[in-house]
Amino acid sequence: MRAKPIPAVLFPLLFIAVTLINIPQSFAHYGELPATISCPGGGSYTIDITGVADNGVSCSGNLVLDERVKSVADGAFNDAGITSLRLDRNLTQIGALSFNGANISSLELDDALTTISPGAFLNVQLTSLKLDNALTYIGSQAFYNSLLTSLFLDRSLTYIGLGAFSTSPLTSLHLDDALVTIEKSAFSNALLTSLTLDRSLQSVTRSSFYDSPLTSLQLDDALTSVDADAFHFANLTALKLDRALTSIGARAFNRSPLTKLITDRNLTSIGITAFASSQLTCFTNASNLNGTQLTGTGLDSDLTLLSCPDHGGDHGGEHDGDGDD
Repeated sequence: MRAKPIPAVLFPLLFIAVTLINIPQSFAHYGELPATISCPGGGSYTIDITGVADNGVSCSGNLVLDERVKSVADGAFNDAGITSLRLDRNLTQIGALSFNGANISSLELDDALTTISPGAFLNVQLTSLKLDNALTYIGSQAFYNSLLTSLFLDRSLTYIGLGAFSTSPLTSLHLDDALVTIEKSAFSNALLTSLTLDRSLQSVTRSSFYDSPLTSLQLDDALTSVDADAFHFANLTALKLDRALTSIGARAFNRSPLTKLITDRNLTSIGITAFASSQLTCFTNASNLNGTQLTGTGLDSDLTLLSCPDHGGDHGGEHDGDGDD
């Protein structure tokens, strides 16, 4: 059976109906790349055929990234005069030095973003930062020299690069259970006084929390090593080392005025001056390291001290590692 032809009188009505249909913006832009986008305060940036934003160093004003942008190229907005920034939900990666030197104070990352490359927000004076649920990687010096005082790291994040938040005046830091690696100096010169390391973290690398005035530190069962200078210049007075910890690097707790120290049986190595400046009144040496092995660590003269009472509720920088979770 043949279909009946549409009466000619209906064609004008069909034309009107089609023109009134509200086509979503994402479809309206389909096939329109590459493109050049004007910035609100002057200047412009480009989007190539694959959705990479670039050439935005002349851009200024309150920038809302076009929804077609899937990633931002290295140095794309380096030292641009951007005063605020809104990232779209389609963005998955921010390149190295992308927004270095931008004059923005707050930033909210959307749920698609997985990677922030080295130096992406270097020297950006951020006071507020919200990390999204998809973010897995923060590169070296990504937020170096920010003005952040509080930071909540989400459960998706597994890697924090060298100096990522160095010199940021953090007073509050929450690490979630997915974090595996914190690279050197990641939080050096922060203003943290209390820190709990999450159960997935296996190593605290060199100078990670250097010169943070910690008075409370809780180590978890997964941690196997604390590298050189990791907590140098902390203000800890009591510390219990957890059962998985096998090595402590040189100067790791140097300048902490410790009066109480409890080591566990798996500890086999303590670096030079790791506990210099401690003022121990009790020392539980469950590791059984002898005087020769402790020479130069700052503990060699403390072997004759009485063992410390182990009170699970007495944190003061210690963690009760007895029993399973």
